[in-house]
Amino acid sequence: MGKRQEFLLCLCPNYLPSSHPAAAEILYKPAQFSGRFSKLAMNFPIFIFALSFFVVGTAATCGNASDAVPLYLASSSAFADNLYDTTVADISNNVGNGVYRFEGVAASVFLTQELSTVALFRQFNPSIADHFYTIDPVERDNALSEDR
Repeated sequence: MGKRQEFLLCLCPNYLPSSHPAAAEILYKPAQFSGRFSKLAMNFPIFIFALSFFVVGTAATCGNASDAVPLYLASSSAFADNLYDTTVADISNNVGNGVYRFEGVAASVFLTQELSTVALFRQFNPSIADHFYTIDPVERDNALSEDR
């Protein structure tokens, strides 16, 4: 298993615009990808802000905004893949290889548990250079257990 990173998904408006193109992928990437992850795939639990239509609280109940850090996005047209990370060095390494293009800040995230937050897990299959995102721990576990 690779390194683990933890961020927190806050179910509030104001942090990830509903018009952001990453929104559908972050929360709804199809389960068909789950069979493409081996047991050796890196597993990254990531917690990021959700879209306004997932609102379960107000900004006042969504953690301390001063604790939030940027979640960066890099995309790869060659692999039809998006990479989200809070670490500038990791994003830079992937952009530096010429396969990914830096897209900017996709959202703000917490590095510690905050009010109204839930897990979003990121997994990576290096054999097909694809990242998988889910908020469902069962789907995450299924993706890791299916060795195809």
